[in-house]
Amino acid sequence: MNPAEQSLTNWLCQKTTEAEALLSADFSRMKGQITKLGGVKYLKNLLSRGIASDSFLPLSQKNRLDLSPEAAVVNAQFAALFEDDEANECFDRLCDAGFYNHR
Repeated sequence: MNPAEQSLTNWLCQKTTEAEALLSADFSRMKGQITKLGGVKYLKNLLSRGIASDSFLPLSQKNRLDLSPEAAVVNAQFAALFEDDEANECFDRLCDAGFYNHR
């Protein structure tokens, strides 16, 4: 795993831990996949299947999608790790959930 991929994996683990605390939820399965596969592969797997992360809906309901894995894909810090269509998919999902209305 290169440094950018490791940085993304670390970011995802940190944000998932924050989401667990905020939501009083257990995302250990998601964190396990992030740790096992690495952040890039975890996200690309979700995107290839066209599904949202486990934390997306509950974070949306709390107006905290900044903690979602999808937010990482549109983060300029990690842009080089994803294709344009992957970033666009996450951007659209975040827009549909009102993420940019709450910032």
